[in-house]
Amino acid sequence: MWRFIWLTLVRQSDEFIKNLDNRAGGWARGAVSPGRKIFIGEGSHRSGMSEETIFTKIIEGEIPSHTVYEDETTYAFLDANPLAPGHTLVIPKEPYERLNDMPPELVGDVFSTAGKVADAVEEAVDATATTLAINNGEDAGQEVPHVHLHVVPQFPGGGHKSIHALFDIEEFSDEELADIAEKIQEAQ
Repeated sequence: MWRFIWLTLVRQSDEFIKNLDNRAGGWARGAVSPGRKIFIGEGSHRSGMSEETIFTKIIEGEIPSHTVYEDETTYAFLDANPLAPGHTLVIPKEPYERLNDMPPELVGDVFSTAGKVADAVEEAVDATATTLAINNGEDAGQEVPHVHLHVVPQFPGGGHKSIHALFDIEEFSDEELADIAEKIQEAQ
């Protein structure tokens, strides 16, 4: 077991910070201050988690958020550390660490909600496009072990934002690509 939930506090009152420290069992005393990332809660790296994450605490109203959408299975709220105005997170209400762990119906619900939210975000902030992304696992950059899909609005002149810009481009021969495709097919 390890403490895994992070939260960056920005412009929060001393009373809010004290309350958060109390909810964390006092272990974070002295480490909780505005603008500083802290960890709250406990959990493990396993699928179908039963422990609460910061996102379940947001859904339950224990931690404030700017909610933009909610239905029976999904919840969407503004990211506390936005990459652009309107940057929204879409999450399943039931905590799963990775997309691969989720039932197919719930995956469909999350993506359906993301489509609705992307339309609304683009309209609300006059964006011409959105980037939808999931960091699926710690090695992919996932910081909260609860599936979350980022809806990041994009604007004209904002620079090259293709997913290919995130990685060093590797060259593969047709033979190498065929071999990789065969291995993926066999793994299903």
